[in-house]
Amino acid sequence: MGSVVLLGDGKTDEQILKENVSVFLQLKPAGRMYPATVIGVMSKWRELYTQAEYLKKHKGAFDGEHTGVGRPHYDRATEALFPVVSGDIPIYFKTPTALDAYKAFALQDELGFEMAIVELKEGWRISEELTDRKTPVLVSLDLPEDQSEKKKDKAKDTSTDKDKPADTDKPADTDKSKKEETSEKSKSGEENKSVDKQKEKEVDKEKERMTERRQESLLQHYSQATVLAEAGVPISFSMLNMKSKDFHANVRKMIENGLSPDTVLAALTTVPAKMLGVDKYIGTVTAGKMANLVISTGRYFAEKSQVRYVFVEGVLYEYEIKKKKDKKKSSGGSEKPARIVGNWSFEVETRGGAQAGTITITGDDGDFQGTLYPDDEEDESVLYDIDVEGNVLTFSMDMEADGGSLTIEFELTIEDDSFTGEASAGEAGTFPITGERLPKS
Repeated sequence: MGSVVLLGDGKTDEQILKENVSVFLQLKPAGRMYPATVIGVMSKWRELYTQAEYLKKHKGAFDGEHTGVGRPHYDRATEALFPVVSGDIPIYFKTPTALDAYKAFALQDELGFEMAIVELKEGWRISEELTDRKTPVLVSLDLPEDQSEKKKDKAKDTSTDKDKPADTDKPADTDKSKKEETSEKSKSGEENKSVDKQKEKEVDKEKERMTERRQESLLQHYSQATVLAEAGVPISFSMLNMKSKDFHANVRKMIENGLSPDTVLAALTTVPAKMLGVDKYIGTVTAGKMANLVISTGRYFAEKSQVRYVFVEGVLYEYEIKKKKDKKKSSGGSEKPARIVGNWSFEVETRGGAQAGTITITGDDGDFQGTLYPDDEEDESVLYDIDVEGNVLTFSMDMEADGGSLTIEFELTIEDDSFTGEASAGEAGTFPITGERLPKS
């Protein structure tokens, strides 16, 4: 069961604003056991829902005035769905794709529960259906990255090399026999070149079409919130698979593609407060409501704006303003990469408490290798996609979780012999991590 939890200090139980406001559902197979397929998960949900309906009626009859009714067999998992079958709380259904959403619609039509769509990434495909159903949506803030911008930056870095004059100091070929041989082959060579040029043109056209389709897809993802808002669909945001550092930039992308700042502000405040039934307490700056405020250095959605203060129930939390370092030296060269090779201790704050261990990185630029050793486990994890740009180190690792594989992405900012950063584990969350360089043994 979902609860609304304030982000203040203290024990979690002390920060609960309202309990039992939602039930989360996703069509994710269990793997290696039933239900191991999406169809199996849908069938299991039907079974649980109908069992909850039956048990609720049975319990009502048993507690009522009628006598002779057998004692119901209580089950916590089934009883947890009583508010759902009564229509008192909605199902928050994770449906990234349009196909997932249609499966959710089919279950809703069959069983009749209230529903909100979560982590939607293809809203433009089902906007009419959502409007007709008046279904609220939590739009995914996990946006695809525009790779063309990266390519432009790389092109700028290599453009100076292309502008260098060609080496013209080669000695002339005075061998007459070689000239004659070259002359004889010129005709056949020209024919081959014309064929090759035709093939190159065809390949270039296909590349252009692929680039156009890719850019069209990017625009659809960036503007899906705009499409839904203009269709009258109540929207908020889902951050299940988003890296916390990308929040500000991804919201700006949506604004740049047509979503009004007022709609974004409502999606972060009044809309979710109303969806969760807590708009009496939070959502607007109004006398009598909780003093939950965010104060930034400028308009919050401006590119360079940073959070300066946060109030949670009137308690002030102050944030340090980060000054961006110039990545170019005064001489015009690139910033020298941080020294990452060696052994590093780390501590990451997870929901289950602090976990510590050692990160070891070997190799050199372009060919780094690494491992991560948790203190409380015997097995090590191999690091991959290790990259360092300036003083920012990024890498990934895989670990076993719930019978499957979970990818964790790290982004660490190195200052001398210590680092701070984040470990992002997809929908499992993003967690702060700190560490220090260990002395050479």
